Amino acid sequence: MKLVKLEQSEKFSNSDTCSGLEYPLNDKDIDFSTAIINGRYPKKRILYK
Repeated sequence: MKLVKLEQSEKFSNSDTCSGLEYPLNDKDIDFSTAIINGRYPKKRILYK
């Protein structure tokens, strides 16, 4: 088990309604993040073919 402190996190933003924190685990296979969605995300419906 690895411990990552808040000070080690990196902020990210996908849009004006989605942001979060990424906690790097320094592992090539996995990282951890939390996302905060405020409103609709994505703003438009995703259409799959």
